[in-house]
Amino acid sequence: MGRRCTICDHVDRDRIEAAIVQGEGLRAIARRFGLPNHTYVSRHRDRHLPPGLVAVKRANGRSESDALEAVRRSRELEGLATAADQVEALIGRARLVLDRAEDGEKATLVLAATRELRMLVELLAKLRGELDERNVQAVNVLVAPEWLTIRAAIIDALHPYPEARLAVAGRLRALDGVSS
Repeated sequence: MGRRCTICDHVDRDRIEAAIVQGEGLRAIARRFGLPNHTYVSRHRDRHLPPGLVAVKRANGRSESDALEAVRRSRELEGLATAADQVEALIGRARLVLDRAEDGEKATLVLAATRELRMLVELLAKLRGELDERNVQAVNVLVAPEWLTIRAAIIDALHPYPEARLAVAGRLRALDGVSS
């Protein structure tokens, strides 16, 4: 059985992950938190941190408190039971970004957040079965060649029984939309 991750069990796990998210050097993180060497940090980053969290936060150059909050939110998502729950949580976060972007009148960010929200809502609808993307084609069986053949066979088989033949023919005409 393999060893448990040193950083997952570390008392300063959140701060270590925040430093990773901020883009601090792996050796500097290892020194600051008393880890034997930087491979512990890189292994934890590669195996236990969502890659999107690291990439997005590095690109935005967030403060340590923002990075800590991002790490906590990411961990909250991991604890949610279903994919739909996780998508709902992401929708809430995307709405916050959209609100902040609108307040700051940042048109590019508003458009990006709106696009992300649209994709998340679509994904949630798919997960819940509210959006059916199957190619559905309506078929009118009353004009299908197979039905016309069966109908003719029924009428022909009822030829010796005129009353039954008339009754069945009347019902079939009603199905075809023709009045009796």
